[in-house]
Amino acid sequence: MPSFATMLGGKLEASHALDGLDISPYFFGDESRELRDFHYAKGRIQKDSLIDFKFAEFSYRHHGYKILVSNKNKRPGEVMEMYRLSNDPEEKNDLANHPEHEKMKAKLLKELKELHRGKRSTPAFGR
Repeated sequence: MPSFATMLGGKLEASHALDGLDISPYFFGDESRELRDFHYAKGRIQKDSLIDFKFAEFSYRHHGYKILVSNKNKRPGEVMEMYRLSNDPEEKNDLANHPEHEKMKAKLLKELKELHRGKRSTPAFGR
């Protein structure tokens, strides 16, 4: 939404409560600006090409890692899977239960919970 608003000359106010980034420069070939250093998503757990709609999952990527987190009352619960993307881009080696990665797992889960508590992953518009 922010990209389309910019391209159409519109203005989004903080009261619109939209969560998103203006990526309109990318549409015109400007890839020089990094938008943010983390990625956050909410989706569904998928196993063996089947989607289990009983459970939603949160995914959070930061610091070269990715965690998949269970849904607990529409909030992030426990870390189900964890991958070090620089060494394992295909996400084949689950590190969630490896003691040497406990500190990073806890850090990522804390960041995800703080992000979720704030209800936004981007700054409010119009500020």
